[in-house]
Amino acid sequence: MPTAVWQFAEVEAVYQRLRPLTPYGRREAERREILTDPSELGRRYDRLDAMTDLLADAESADRIRYHLGRIPLLPPVAQVATGADLFRVKKFLVNCKALAELIGRQGGAGQFGLAWQSDELLKALDTSDSGQETFFLADRCSEELVSVRTEIRQIDSSLRAVRAAALDALKTRHGLDFSQRDFLVIDNGRAGRLAADEVYLEPFDSGHVIVRPVLPRKHFEMLTAREALLDRERRAEQGILAELASAVREREGVLHGYVKAIQSLDLALAGAELARSLGMTRPELRGPGEAIEIVGGLLVPLEEECGRQQIEYRPLTAGFDTPHVLLHGSNMTGKSVVLKTVCSLQILAQLGLFVPARRYRTMVFDRVSFIGTTGTEEARGLSSFGQEIVDLRNALGHRDGVSLLVMDEFARTTNSQEAAALIAGLLSFLNSTDRIYSLLATHYAGLPRFDRVRPWRMKGIDWARLRGEVGSQPAGDLAARVRAINRCVPYEMVPAGDEQVVHDAVSIAAMLGLDEAIVEFARRQVLADSSEAG
Repeated sequence: MPTAVWQFAEVEAVYQRLRPLTPYGRREAERREILTDPSELGRRYDRLDAMTDLLADAESADRIRYHLGRIPLLPPVAQVATGADLFRVKKFLVNCKALAELIGRQGGAGQFGLAWQSDELLKALDTSDSGQETFFLADRCSEELVSVRTEIRQIDSSLRAVRAAALDALKTRHGLDFSQRDFLVIDNGRAGRLAADEVYLEPFDSGHVIVRPVLPRKHFEMLTAREALLDRERRAEQGILAELASAVREREGVLHGYVKAIQSLDLALAGAELARSLGMTRPELRGPGEAIEIVGGLLVPLEEECGRQQIEYRPLTAGFDTPHVLLHGSNMTGKSVVLKTVCSLQILAQLGLFVPARRYRTMVFDRVSFIGTTGTEEARGLSSFGQEIVDLRNALGHRDGVSLLVMDEFARTTNSQEAAALIAGLLSFLNSTDRIYSLLATHYAGLPRFDRVRPWRMKGIDWARLRGEVGSQPAGDLAARVRAINRCVPYEMVPAGDEQVVHDAVSIAAMLGLDEAIVEFARRQVLADSSEAG
């Protein structure tokens, strides 16, 4: 997804709320892949619908969240070898089986492709018969393991007995109690009465020494024997681990299928919870050339900001029945909001998510391009106008598929006559191609009409309401006047006919306190230009 259109449409404000629970879901979400296959998008929407139904059962929903949250990242299956690797595989399978059973009971296993078929492998990995996520090799895994561990336990018992006898003798003869201690600190006088074959002595300070017990030769012979037994145990365990790892590697394809299903399930859960939190609905995909229809479309970050400022927010409702839409309107009347809303809805739909609208009917585009300013640009060695031309050239240069081109105030930084001429030339080009659909916002009036370009205009500011609000405010409270203007912008589109062009900019300038002489001159100039044009 190109950064510019993502930033302009403020998609991140919604997308960051998508919270997958598994490493697979998070990794896929981070790709931010725009899907261009209508069939795949339909399958994504179906999974969101299925998950929405599953969430209706609160207990099942909690268990699904729990087990998804327990899914680990599998090691590369072809390289599985160690006990740690097998632990992760077992933990994955335990939770995968639980999810398959949960989804299956709700009739959704087929929807997510989660068909459990690994009882044999999971039983082999459950070497301790615990049925839990833990993994360790119990004695029952092999006769050799039973034999060697029995011998280890016997020699451990003998070691404890030999040590206990030696320590009891020291306690009886000298009153030295090494119970639960490896050493004692005693004074030099007492140490002088101890034999060298009974204790080891180490200096502690000028009047004391550290005393450690001397254990019999038999104790050390048994320790040597124990090390040999531990080596036998390691070899036996390695043989079992090798067999289990081989069984896992043989089922690599099945495990990859589970990963794909878990990823789909995780993203569906995250998407369904996002949709529920924002009141999102399923997009309706249409074929190329059919009208885009929006009913109650929301730009979520703007809606929330309006709520914080207690400003009325009006969702976007519009139907675009031509491939190209030309949107007129003065600054501060909401042209950019319309473009952002459409871009946001389209991107969310092609991310495989539901959209914040009562209805959104659209087609699938192979790419979405934006030309304009996003507020986050860095210097790239070109003027703003130069960069726009480069971006436009690139957007028009695609020879495959169908693109959506969104342009906000193209050529605003060059002179108005040439800017209007360039926009007219662009409209003429767009009118003649089937490869591009477009949505252009401009404040330039008097542009030529084309058959496949539908002109719209912003409804403009509700001046009667604004004057009523401003009249009750102190003249110097500029911030209050800006808020009042925002409250009185309906962000509504209406078809543009041959009616008089709406001139809001001069009145806005006056409302914000620009020098009266400048404002009056501007008004006379607008009237003169309008009369001349007429």
